[in-house]
Amino acid sequence: MEQYLFIENETDKKNKIFFLCGVKFKNKDDDKRKILKKYLTKLSKLNKVVILEENFIFGKSNKKYLAYDEIFMSNLKQVEILAALYSDYVFIIHESNATSAELGMFASNESLIPKIILIVPEEIAIEENKINDFMRLAFFKKDKTKKEGIKKIIFNPALKIWEKSEFKRDYRTYFYNNQIGKNLSNSIMKNIHNINKDKVNIKYSQFNRNIGDEYTLSYYIEDNILYVNIGPQVLRIQILALFNIDEFKRNLRTNKELKDHISYIEEIYKEILIETIKSKCSKTFNDMKIKIMQNNVNIDIRQAIGYLLYLFQAIKWIALEQIDEDDILRKISISTEFTNICTKYKMFIEKKKNRHLERNLNLNNEILIRYIKKKNKIRKIVSYKSVDCRLRIYHKKVNEFLKQNFINSLFSYAYVENRSIYDNAKAHMYNDFFIMLDIKNFFNNITHEKLIKRLYIEINKKNKNAITLLECAEIVKKCSVSNRGIPLGFVTSPILANIYLKEFDNILYGKLKKLTAENIIYTRYADDLCISFKNNINNEEINEEIIKIVSKLLKRYSLKLNNNKTRNYNINVVNHIKITGINIVVKENGKRTLSVGKKIKNNLFWCAINLYKDKNSNKDYQKQSLRIKGLNSFILSIEKNGYEDCYSEKMKNIIIKLGFENLQDLIKNL
Repeated sequence: MEQYLFIENETDKKNKIFFLCGVKFKNKDDDKRKILKKYLTKLSKLNKVVILEENFIFGKSNKKYLAYDEIFMSNLKQVEILAALYSDYVFIIHESNATSAELGMFASNESLIPKIILIVPEEIAIEENKINDFMRLAFFKKDKTKKEGIKKIIFNPALKIWEKSEFKRDYRTYFYNNQIGKNLSNSIMKNIHNINKDKVNIKYSQFNRNIGDEYTLSYYIEDNILYVNIGPQVLRIQILALFNIDEFKRNLRTNKELKDHISYIEEIYKEILIETIKSKCSKTFNDMKIKIMQNNVNIDIRQAIGYLLYLFQAIKWIALEQIDEDDILRKISISTEFTNICTKYKMFIEKKKNRHLERNLNLNNEILIRYIKKKNKIRKIVSYKSVDCRLRIYHKKVNEFLKQNFINSLFSYAYVENRSIYDNAKAHMYNDFFIMLDIKNFFNNITHEKLIKRLYIEINKKNKNAITLLECAEIVKKCSVSNRGIPLGFVTSPILANIYLKEFDNILYGKLKKLTAENIIYTRYADDLCISFKNNINNEEINEEIIKIVSKLLKRYSLKLNNNKTRNYNINVVNHIKITGINIVVKENGKRTLSVGKKIKNNLFWCAINLYKDKNSNKDYQKQSLRIKGLNSFILSIEKNGYEDCYSEKMKNIIIKLGFENLQDLIKNL
């Protein structure tokens, strides 16, 4: 099987698993667990409810039910503890000494306490203390120094009473009309809400033996033993992630004893787990033993996997199909619902990627270099020889890896998902004083040594040991064409540029905030910097101080300001400011709007009119039509309320003569 890695991620956790405990009654109407199960399922189709006896026989194996030995267990306690660990909520309907023992067993595991919801009949209603003084002292005494303990819900039951003797009564409680009443329902909903985790973050932490979080995996090495502390929910999500591997699923569909299925899952799981940890630390793992723990207690991983299979079966995600009644061999079939659930956790596993470069990749055979003259300057343009050349494919893989592991600066608006030149200009919309700065030959002057260092630091911030210095050096080497700078034409250049200046952005903003300027705003769009503020106290001094700060800081990164492009503006004087091609305009009523400018809108108008008139004779009609529609969409993305009011009456009449009400109608017909 191909090598895979488990990865850190965040997901919505809408599928909730409830474990219901309480007394089993022969009369189904008396079994409050079944009524509670019906109620919880009714709340949401995503809720899954488990009652052990419905799927488990507490003895030897038979055809219908699972047994202890089939999932590597030897007693009921093991099954119940695992049931609690891998569930989101544990409801205990307390009405006997047996449920007291059950509560004590669960509560002895500190990580289970937040999950437990105890449902107890009201003492007044039954004239009997269902929670004895010992239980009260152990679990319900309020102590402000301790964390929130077990949640308790009191309900007013209906009763069946048997007179055992003149002095002895036996009470059997049940829900009125075999339904969950309004008060009890409200209490349940409140307690579920309090411990609900709609979003979960799977995190990996190195060398920490004290983490007991359900959603954290930690690991450390001691005496040539690799200790891995796995949160119950991490294991659950990781096992679900395995079901996205085709070869893994095919093996589960073969006829085997259930124990053999579990051993196979254990083997694959450990293999991927070790590969995951190897990718995060520099130590070798040759002949190293592995011990898996939960809550810092050694566990039998086979038992945990076995129970998870039982759990998936109990909630009808999978079926353990027995072909022959006399045969103990089974195969695992997967329901449609389970397939959808697994797909949701696909993001937690990926094929192991070889991030090392192809050693024989020859740049000269993969790129095209052209030189063009622009504004009396010769510019070097780099492009790929073809869309499917090896270098471009490699760059796309590198780019995807960097995107997954890099968090962009809050101040960077270029090449960042869900940010644009519109957002960049909008950030400054209500300030009055503006300083426009440009970094001189930014992409060409990026220093490789500093880029490698920044790349290593920024990528490993999100995911420790995600990349080595050697890998960083290899990436920079193959994403450039000389010993200095990165070419604009490469797929990887935008994100590498943002990585290079992330620290610069954060430091600069910190220094700017110390100035006396009111409401100071800083944004960067690639190599264009914009700094704005509100007050005009010592305006010239503030401008000079800002330019001085930026110039000095850029030197750390081997960069300079292009002094010829430095501009200062006061919007109260000039009435509009252009930031990265977008105008902040002050109208007569003082209201401010964003605009692309009259020139672009007039250009769109005449291009659209001329193309419509030449509709039948223009050879490039389709190409020009798409360009005009694209430009129109761009203008509307900036000027949200439309822009046609800027056209003169003469221009509007031209449109009407052509048979259209407005320019938008004309463009639609191109």
